[in-house]
Amino acid sequence: AFALTATASSNLSVTFSTTSPNITISTNQVELVKAGRTSIVANQAGNDVFNEAPVVTQSFCIKPLKPTVNITDAAPAAPVLTSNASVGNQWFLDGVAIEGATGTTHTAKKTGTYKVNVQVDDCLSAFSDDLVIVVVPIPAAPVAAPATDITTTSFLASWSPVEGATKYQLDVSADDFATFVGDFKSKEFTATSTVVEGLNARSQYKYRVRAVN
Repeated sequence: AFALTATASSNLSVTFSTTSPNITISTNQVELVKAGRTSIVANQAGNDVFNEAPVVTQSFCIKPLKPTVNITDAAPAAPVLTSNASVGNQWFLDGVAIEGATGTTHTAKKTGTYKVNVQVDDCLSAFSDDLVIVVVPIPAAPVAAPATDITTTSFLASWSPVEGATKYQLDVSADDFATFVGDFKSKEFTATSTVVEGLNARSQYKYRVRAVN
């Protein structure tokens, strides 16, 4: 809250009013209600001796609060950022406004420094704290090659390398992956081939592989 003062050359009292929903006025005390462009009108009504003074209007901004940002979905390839402000958001990447990014949430698609500010009418908040986001794209699926070096108890599984992959996970099953052979359930490898052992003769097996980063 703050107090208003105004004087007229007539020394008559001055009254204050507003049509803005952003504040309330009680005599000369102003209470801030919400952010936005606001106007206060000062009026000296005159009397039998003095004419009414010209009305004076002062306009000012009540700035929105500084927003905060949280990561509400930490999916590595598309993390979702959420502002605590329900309206008026503008998201920035590396200091540049992101075109069309004005919602409460924003999905980060690029690595960089994200922040948001809030605008109500022409009144701007301070920027949120910087949030550094590293976006890790989902790797492509590797291509599994037909098994080679097949024996009665083993075979060689191999697959194509995938750019950006740091490791691979291998599944081996004899029943369409309802169950798995030994420890070959998401078993991790950095190479692009491995020998699968401990199998039964005259049995059919399938394997599949996924890339991970």
